[in-house]
Amino acid sequence: MEISRIYNTSKLKLSITLLFLLFSLSNLFANEFETDSLSRLIDNPKTSYSDESSAYLKLARIYETTDKDLSLKYALELLNIAKGNDDGSNSLNALELIINLYDSKNDFEKSISYAYQAVNISEQMKAENDIVYFSGLCGGLCIKTGDYFEALQNYQLAVSLSQKNKWEHREASFLNNIGGVYYLLGDNITALDYYIKAYNLKERNNDTRLLIPGLINIGGIYSIIGEHEKGLELLERALKYSKENESDYYSTKALISIADVNVKLNNYTTAEKYYKKALESSKYLEDLTVRVNIFSKIGSLSIKTKNQEGALKYSQKALFLSDSIGYPYGVSIACQQLGTIYLSFNDYKNAMKYLLRGLKVSQTINAVENQLDAYNSLSELYRQNNNPDKALNYYVKYVSIKDSIFADENHKKYSAVKAKYEVDKKQ
Repeated sequence: MEISRIYNTSKLKLSITLLFLLFSLSNLFANEFETDSLSRLIDNPKTSYSDESSAYLKLARIYETTDKDLSLKYALELLNIAKGNDDGSNSLNALELIINLYDSKNDFEKSISYAYQAVNISEQMKAENDIVYFSGLCGGLCIKTGDYFEALQNYQLAVSLSQKNKWEHREASFLNNIGGVYYLLGDNITALDYYIKAYNLKERNNDTRLLIPGLINIGGIYSIIGEHEKGLELLERALKYSKENESDYYSTKALISIADVNVKLNNYTTAEKYYKKALESSKYLEDLTVRVNIFSKIGSLSIKTKNQEGALKYSQKALFLSDSIGYPYGVSIACQQLGTIYLSFNDYKNAMKYLLRGLKVSQTINAVENQLDAYNSLSELYRQNNNPDKALNYYVKYVSIKDSIFADENHKKYSAVKAKYEVDKKQ
């Protein structure tokens, strides 16, 4: 009886495998038949514009995941024939594909140039839904290229049109993104203001998925301004919601932020555990900037724990990946860390190389807190090299920026924001 059951199970498994193979082959042949048919349609000079444009769009979408270069070729062809032939709808279809394909290839400059084309066409069509969508894409791409003020302009346009049309969910997303830009610019108080405005809009919908990004961002800012327990409470809630909704992306983000808080509390072992969990969780994410940030954070933690080998290893990984995907913010952080590490080795030549590169990138993208760290490290480097004039020069710049970041005005702004938008007023 037992043997018979095993035999029958084996036959069943074999049948399922054969069915799967037959299904896969039938799909393959169906795709080949369709692409051949579409290609013949395009090559036929008698094909109408409507059929030709439809064929190009279908081919571009068929190859979007399997052959990005071929997909890009068909999308560019569609964009070319669409100009002047319709109301702009085919141009926007082509542009959406082109933007995403260049983005997936980490060619952010080309991606953003096509995104602006899409915004212009949408404005000519007076299609506010498309203006909002493509302005949002422009904002995200500007962040990747380090053009934060340009990102703000795009997001603010998207917010104003979303408010006009009462698209609350989209408005909340863009408010959250604006908060993210201010965070990158080192203005944590303004970032908190936007994060909480976005959270309050999303809270009206009884959907935990919508609350996760806000909880992560607000929890992180609370910790930055010293309210670590409040921050951890919000971040743990975000992690719980992320797992319930099976979101690897937000689980990773929550794990990173929880680790950050533990670093501030000097719980280095716990922090390392959460960073390693985040690194594992980020394996299959398309957004490689997340992995860059984790590498940088483990590198920074290794510096604190005097693990020089780990610090060098993870900081180099962060710089290599940042360079390969064109991520200037990651470059500025990794260079600062590598400069600090080489300074601890008394390797002043390499320390100088990385610190100056990091400072230059930080100035270009206006990453204020990264500049602060660079000035401080350069001051220390020149002090150790018995060059008091340059050491003092960099120290004065360091103090000037530090004072601007931690001015009393910001603390007053925080108190007002907290009173007005208390995040867990209902929970």
